[in-house]
Amino acid sequence: MKIFFTRLIILAIILLACTIAMAQTSKPVIASKKPVPSYDPSTEKNTVSKIAEAKKIMADNTREITEATKQQNYKPAPKDAKLNVIPFFSEIPDPIASFSAAKNIDVNVKYDPFLQKIEAEKKQFAEIAVKQNKYNEVYKNEGQAGLEKRAKEQSDKSPIIKEMGGTDKVMQMSEVERKAAALQAVNNLQQNPNNPMSGFAQKYQSDPAFAARFNKMSQAEKEAELKKFMAENQTKNPNAFDAAQHEAQKNEINRNKNNAQAKIEFDLLMQRTTERLQAASDRQIRIGKKIEELVNEMKANVSARFGPLYAAVPIVELGEYGHDKDPQQMMELNIQEAKSRYIIDVQEAGLRFEAWKVLKMDYQNAIGELNAFLSNYKWGSDQGELFGTYHEDMIAAAAVGPYGMLHELGSMAKEQTDANKKKQKAFEEAINKK
Repeated sequence: MKIFFTRLIILAIILLACTIAMAQTSKPVIASKKPVPSYDPSTEKNTVSKIAEAKKIMADNTREITEATKQQNYKPAPKDAKLNVIPFFSEIPDPIASFSAAKNIDVNVKYDPFLQKIEAEKKQFAEIAVKQNKYNEVYKNEGQAGLEKRAKEQSDKSPIIKEMGGTDKVMQMSEVERKAAALQAVNNLQQNPNNPMSGFAQKYQSDPAFAARFNKMSQAEKEAELKKFMAENQTKNPNAFDAAQHEAQKNEINRNKNNAQAKIEFDLLMQRTTERLQAASDRQIRIGKKIEELVNEMKANVSARFGPLYAAVPIVELGEYGHDKDPQQMMELNIQEAKSRYIIDVQEAGLRFEAWKVLKMDYQNAIGELNAFLSNYKWGSDQGELFGTYHEDMIAAAAVGPYGMLHELGSMAKEQTDANKKKQKAFEEAINKK
């Protein structure tokens, strides 16, 4: 029995010893008096070469835009032009890149008046464009029947349509019948002895010397020769030629020709504008990628360096809360990290502001020629055959674009300033935690 109790006592002593050993092993380390591990943020400050590279890209793009602007040749917008968006570019409030300055900015007060002004200007322009759109006016007042009536009246004025029997008869023909009738009508008009052009064509075909001399003439000389022939033809056969009617027909042909030429020139202008806007987009993509690359690298660098520093913070006793990493040292490291990331944010804000200025310059260059065209354009003067406008609907649609660009730049400036304001607030909260 004594042996049994002796063994129990020995076992208890062993268990007690193990318990004490385990307690000593798991006991938290008392906070050392060593200073908190320090992170040197100079690595973020010293990314000079990469920041300089990003700035060089923007400087090169600025020179490229400046050179492209010099190569454009167009009539500047008159001072009294009703439509001129270029002055609005100088009214756009810049983004506030300084965090301390952005902190006190009410972004709605600073940017909304400009954005509202641009929206009002766009609305006012739309009203002018709609007012000059005769198609809409006819449809509003007379409906679809009015449009069809106008089209039929205009069609019936055509000599070829008249020769074919009129618009109603032509509309009843099949496609094959319509083509055959049109060819016959053209032939009849050419054979008509009262058609002065028929006589001129006969002379051109029967007199090789005249034809050779005519072919060598300039366009102005050809028109003078044709006018001379018309006058002589009228003298020989007064009933064959109505000068007033011929002049009216010629004016109609020239007017339609001019409208067609204007359409072509406008299409080419829009093509040039589109190419400039595409170049602007390409530049912004290059700049944006460079900024993202730089910022991501700096942020990754901070994360990589702070990881080991956080891991090195010792475990301390926290009383009733148990034990954890030294809160004081963790707080100091958090502040150091906040300061390091703040340096990155400040540098990024500066680069974003520079990129915004490049985009502003790019947009102004891209729409300069279009703006000059719009500012010199006389709304309602480009008369077409039916409704008083030949391609003003396309011009009006194109004119809306610059307003959108102005609004985009203003919105971007507001967003950048607001983001900088929030980052400043978050930074101050991080470094002032107790």
